Amino acid sequence: MDALDGLEGVKVYGPGQVEWRRGVFSVNVAGLAPGRLAQRLEEEHGILTRSGLHCAPLAHRCIGTLPEGACRLSFGAFTTAQEVQAAAGALEIIAKSVKCLA
Repeated sequence: MDALDGLEGVKVYGPGQVEWRRGVFSVNVAGLAPGRLAQRLEEEHGILTRSGLHCAPLAHRCIGTLPEGACRLSFGAFTTAQEVQAAAGALEIIAKSVKCLA
C-alpha cells in the first residue's frame, strides 16, 4: 500500500487502512483496460493477476469499475517483500508508460 500511495495514474480500490485489508486487492491504471494491464504485468514483468469482474459485478458497481472491472493482485503467506516491491514497481513502470503515450 505504501509503495502505491500517491502513484500517479494508479487507483487502488478498498480501504486505505492496512489493518482493514487482506492479501487481495484490486487496482487499475488510468488509460489502460484491466485486461490489458493484466497482460502487460504478465508479459513484461512475469506477474500473474486476474482481471475483469471476478464473478462479483455488484461489488464492481459499488467501487465504480463497471463495465470492465479491475486487475486483482493476490499476496499470500509465502509472498516475499521483494515480490511485493516488484509488483509495485511494475505498476509504476506501466502507469508511467501509459501517461507518456497520452
